[in-house]
Amino acid sequence: NTRGQSMKKIIGVIMICLCILIYLSFPFSYIQPDYHIQIESEGYSLSEGYMGLKVYEVKKALNLSLKNAKYDNETIDAVKKFQEQSQLSVTGIVNLETWKTLGYEEKDWYDLEIYVTPCLVDENASRDERIETMIHTAYNYLGTQYVVGASGKPQTGVDCSGLIMQVMYSVGLNPSPISPIRHAKPGYEYESYSLWNHSHIQHYDWAKREKGDLVFFCNQHGKVNHVGLYIGDNQVIEAVSQGVVKNTIHTDREQYIKCVGRLM
Repeated sequence: NTRGQSMKKIIGVIMICLCILIYLSFPFSYIQPDYHIQIESEGYSLSEGYMGLKVYEVKKALNLSLKNAKYDNETIDAVKKFQEQSQLSVTGIVNLETWKTLGYEEKDWYDLEIYVTPCLVDENASRDERIETMIHTAYNYLGTQYVVGASGKPQTGVDCSGLIMQVMYSVGLNPSPISPIRHAKPGYEYESYSLWNHSHIQHYDWAKREKGDLVFFCNQHGKVNHVGLYIGDNQVIEAVSQGVVKNTIHTDREQYIKCVGRLM
């Protein structure tokens, strides 16, 4: 029995070593292009913690501050008041009935958070052409307002990771399960971290940056909390509190760069 147990342990160790060798033998793989990306609408109700364009529209209709498009306690109280005045069920939750009573169309209830930039390349496009397409898409977003949890069309609203999702979609790269709908849900504000943690986005030091890389920024504790698109010459296009802008990365900001992420 003792000899048999020893053999089992040896075989177990050998199997583990083989698994490690097999894992290391496979090269890193990037996201495979999908030239027809679509997101299915969920038509979800809005409650505490939700973010994005639907929350932004609710807050605008209720004359609340638009500095932060989060469904917070102020929003809940305002919705309850509106529901009471409109003789609706007073829940503090915006369902389709409340949405329509606020003056919005049913179509937007389902479609507002599912925008996907149409793919602008095909399978014959070169790597350089794909990178230039991503940069061109990012330029189209310049001046778009910052809306936390949003990944909308140009001139509607995006935040940092919402912008990057649309940039990726423009060349057929789908970072699923990261998506505009998930991004608007409670707990998914920092999808920049999820992009950094994506198993098919390769990491490199800032010193090895290339055009088309994602630039991941971190806080003082090293936790990724922001992302932008590197366009060359130490410049990034990013969504910040002032909206989507083009910024130059100066030396004092480099200390907050975690790494760059290569998509192709």
